[in-house]
Amino acid sequence: MYYGLVGNEHRLEFTVLGDTVNVAAKIEQATKRFDFPLLASETVVMQAGQQNAWVAVSREPLGGRGEHVTLFAFTGTPG
Repeated sequence: MYYGLVGNEHRLEFTVLGDTVNVAAKIEQATKRFDFPLLASETVVMQAGQQNAWVAVSREPLGGRGEHVTLFAFTGTPG
């Protein structure tokens, strides 16, 4: 991931670029399709150590990527 300010002295904007940002944007778009306010990838859920508070909702390729990603929805209640 790359981040920083772009623009000139009259107009600067902060931006982030890279694969991680693209994956996050695609997961955010999936919240609308699955009607959940919060989705996360399996990698994030496992690293957070809160598997019981999430439920798997889909395993699918994210556009433009060869691999499939399992998406989890936050239930907020440990199982």
